[in-house]
Amino acid sequence: NPGDLLRFDIPPHTRSFTLVVQGDPDALYALASFKLQGRELVGVPPDELVPDMRDSYFNAGSAVLKGGLLQHTRLGTYTFVYPYAPGQPPLCGTVELAIATTHPKTPVRVHTLMPRDEAARVLHVNLLAVSDSASLDAPPAFLTEAQAILDPAGIRLKVDSLHTLRGTGLSAIGTLAAPWEGPTGQIARLAALGAARVQNHALNLYIVDTLPRGVDGVSLGAPGPPIPQSPYFGVVLRNDPASLGWTLAHEVAHFLGLRHLRTVTPTGLILTDQIDDTEPSGDNLMERGRKLSPGQVDILLRSPLLQTE
Repeated sequence: NPGDLLRFDIPPHTRSFTLVVQGDPDALYALASFKLQGRELVGVPPDELVPDMRDSYFNAGSAVLKGGLLQHTRLGTYTFVYPYAPGQPPLCGTVELAIATTHPKTPVRVHTLMPRDEAARVLHVNLLAVSDSASLDAPPAFLTEAQAILDPAGIRLKVDSLHTLRGTGLSAIGTLAAPWEGPTGQIARLAALGAARVQNHALNLYIVDTLPRGVDGVSLGAPGPPIPQSPYFGVVLRNDPASLGWTLAHEVAHFLGLRHLRTVTPTGLILTDQIDDTEPSGDNLMERGRKLSPGQVDILLRSPLLQTE
């Protein structure tokens, strides 16, 4: 139940702690408390946190909460990965946490993942062409460019399957909700179709004919929930050969946990990625470039989606 204290012992050689909370699709979720070795990292009283959840999501349009912990509230499903920046208190000992929500009487499902630190570098993906006319070559040419961008991070893309989805009515995505797509939106519906079609644990990459003007791709989370049946499991890309490889690398990096270096919200709030060795200059992958800092690589390699082979 929301508000209950949950306790987890961290096994030795754990590279990250991932929490996914799933509940009412109309409810917002976040962490009311996150204690690592007895140290509270949230630092916001629950009676202030819940109103901030509503305000940041529905009014400010940022979904970023106040307090010492960087967390994005989300409708229906909440995802948190620790650490999300180098130099944070080490992940060891015991984690204690409690869930905050705008619907406190509705039970939630809590998933945790604590992958071992064992040089996992392989990201398995499924490629799904969502179109009534286009299809995918094997292997797709754009994958070569995406792989070249991710090579410095030591991440290798491995395609598990290719699919073509015809007649979905979702090959042209007309709108994207702000600040995040809800669990009943178009791309969440697309994620549900993919989950029904593909029965494995690889990350689904959907290639559609069109996205809203000025949008080349969108990740369903930053980080995204590493749960294939989640409505937020996947990345959606516009089928533009000139940009598809770069966009794939950029959006996959979001899903694995990276954020834009600097974001200005509709209310003028300036958000940063909280990684000390990134500086906006235009050449970073999380801007419009191709570079990744050592700190960004460190966070990418902590994703529970990465496998050893």
